[in-house]
Amino acid sequence: MKRPVRWKLVWMPVISFCVASAFFVASWRLAGYHEERSDRTRTALVVEQAAVRLEEYIRVRLDIAAHMAHLWDRGFLETPEQFRAHAQDVHDRFGGFIAINRVDAEGIIRQVVPEERNLPALGKDLKQHPEAAATFVASMKTGTPHVTPPLNLLQGGRGFAAYFPVKTGGEARGFVNAVFAVAPILEQAVTAEVIGKFHVTVSDGDTEIVASGRPSTERDRKKGADTRPVRVGGRVWNLTITPSPTLGFHLASHLSGTVLLAGILLSAGLALILRRVYLREAALAESEERYRTIFESAQVGLIRIRLGDGKVLEANEAAAAICGYDTREEFLREYYTVPNWFDPADRDRMYEEFAAGGGALRGFETRFKRKDGSPVWVRVSARMFPEKGYIQGVLVGIDDEKNATQALQASERKFRTLADSTSAAILIIRGERIIYANPAALRQLGYDAGRIREIHPNSLLTPESAERLQKYGADFMEGKEVPPALELETLTAGGQRRWIEMTVGPLEMDGDLAIVSTSFDIHDRKTAEEARLRAEQMMFRAEKMAALGQVIAGVAQEINNPNNFIYFNLPILRRYIDAVKPRLDECMASRPGEPILGMSYEAFVADMYKLLENMQHGSTRITEIVSELKNYIRSHETDEKKPESIRTVIDRVMTLVGKQVRKTVKTFEVDVPDTLPPVLVNAGKVEQVLINIIVNAGQAADKDDSRVTVTAAKSRFHPARVEVAIGDNGCGIATEHMDRIFDPFFTTKGREAGTGLGLAISHRIVEEHGGAIHVESEPGRGTRFIVELPIAPEAA
Repeated sequence: MKRPVRWKLVWMPVISFCVASAFFVASWRLAGYHEERSDRTRTALVVEQAAVRLEEYIRVRLDIAAHMAHLWDRGFLETPEQFRAHAQDVHDRFGGFIAINRVDAEGIIRQVVPEERNLPALGKDLKQHPEAAATFVASMKTGTPHVTPPLNLLQGGRGFAAYFPVKTGGEARGFVNAVFAVAPILEQAVTAEVIGKFHVTVSDGDTEIVASGRPSTERDRKKGADTRPVRVGGRVWNLTITPSPTLGFHLASHLSGTVLLAGILLSAGLALILRRVYLREAALAESEERYRTIFESAQVGLIRIRLGDGKVLEANEAAAAICGYDTREEFLREYYTVPNWFDPADRDRMYEEFAAGGGALRGFETRFKRKDGSPVWVRVSARMFPEKGYIQGVLVGIDDEKNATQALQASERKFRTLADSTSAAILIIRGERIIYANPAALRQLGYDAGRIREIHPNSLLTPESAERLQKYGADFMEGKEVPPALELETLTAGGQRRWIEMTVGPLEMDGDLAIVSTSFDIHDRKTAEEARLRAEQMMFRAEKMAALGQVIAGVAQEINNPNNFIYFNLPILRRYIDAVKPRLDECMASRPGEPILGMSYEAFVADMYKLLENMQHGSTRITEIVSELKNYIRSHETDEKKPESIRTVIDRVMTLVGKQVRKTVKTFEVDVPDTLPPVLVNAGKVEQVLINIIVNAGQAADKDDSRVTVTAAKSRFHPARVEVAIGDNGCGIATEHMDRIFDPFFTTKGREAGTGLGLAISHRIVEEHGGAIHVESEPGRGTRFIVELPIAPEAA
């Protein structure tokens, strides 16, 4: 009887306790399984979205910093004030920036924004930075943007820096340095709800950068930790999210006491276990409902695609809308990605990037076909799960972004096509920099595209034209009436002067005022106009000379007639005086000492003969002047020309004036080769020209070591001419007289020494022969006349 009593009292409770305990443990394990499953599902979704948001958050800010470097290169952030204003605006509008620094080409931080917390970095040399130097030097050498590994910031905390070079002509002239702290970026990119319920860690390899949220236990990490890579510049970080204890419910069961208490607690425990199972199932359902709500309400497309045929296994409404479907159900039922690649080659490229990214895809851009067959641009970030047979990721439609980019590119292409194809020279000037020059402008000015950006716009004009353009701009700004176009003289890269006709106007570029100038080359037209004016002046001069010739002929005739009476009567008067002089001598001998007109007789006689000589000299001078006037008139007549040896001509000249010149100068050298070809000339007239110039040279050589040289050679200026050069080391010709030396009656010798007709006659004679006269003179050092005469046709 004892055994049944013991069975009922001992073994039955023990067996019941064991069975109940086994049931309890089994139920508890089932609840834990559902808990882990829920945690893993939520954690996988949260880490996927958090990684995309964090990577996009950082990429956008790096793009903003790169855009600042582009603006600097285009000339919009040249001054510290422009840089500070733009950088402060970026800092205020976009979170995550600790500092935006302006760095010079040598790596010195010249400007920090904002200044309050970043002043310790001002003036630092990045090449000496203990952690960032290698990255910055690499950016300097390659001329490409670089992002540092995680480092300790001067402002405190952990972060990283990015360097964006600003290049001109291939050389970096500065850097935009963006500095970020990881902790604020993580807090702004990942929602507060996630940080509150998960332990979030960002690491670079095995090095932890920052951690936030509640600390996790080893048990938590085993239950649901998930990691996704995040690309930051050229580096890959790891984002790890671990569920915190608030997501789960950990059972702590304490059994004590006696078998009776165990039996009482067993009933309660069974009820609690059932209740816990029901609670866990409800929590799982709620978790799945929240997941579904997030999945369906996401603004980006969430999609799961089967490997192989590309069947869409799961997608939200946003993904369906991107691909042109009205409902998610229709999209899931009909859509396969394999036949709907707009560019089939992109599929192979995508798998290559999957392989390169270790099964992850970040920011892959491609085109799919919509339901109606039209293309849609998408950006895909996804992860491949080969063991599960699908790809899961995020799909973002970027049609608007691509269309805007393509429209901008098309607009720029149209402008460049128009500007590149026009013959007009187009320049766009902002501030004191040329920011654009079309090919016609580069050809017109002789510069390449890189060099013309480095020069000041005013250096393209002559000083006079630059002053005119500046006055034009001032008048325009003051509202004065200005001509529609300006004729200006430019300076090419080779130093040549060319005339252009320019129109200018204002142009607004990104909120700044620029000037666009359009010009046409009118150099040939201006040259033709100047040639026409010179021809008119020459015609006027010829008419004036013809009229002057008629006047001279009349004056010479009128002067010559009365002078002949004087000239021919003076010898007769002298004979009369010689005839009466003996009687005067006898008369005055008887009256010694008697004065005549206040003079002694001897002085009176001497003065009388001197007066006769002066009268004779004056009459002779009048005759010579009249003769020169007649010669000048006759020089306009055309005489016969024939081939002559220039040496023979010069030899005859030396016979006439050689002795005279050698008496006036210390050195007289003549060098005329026998090998020179004959010239087609009127020898008498050419001799007259050379005599006149050589005599002038002898008179001008007034130094102790006076020297006159006569040389002949083939012309340096014209291949069909021979040149004769007559040089002296005398006083030279004053600069203000150079334009008048060939004018008739112009002379610097004074009235007693010259008539001013010699060079005028010489110039006319040489022009009649089809030659030319050049003059090279330097006051105080001498003069050189070069007479060019045409070579005879049969010798040319």
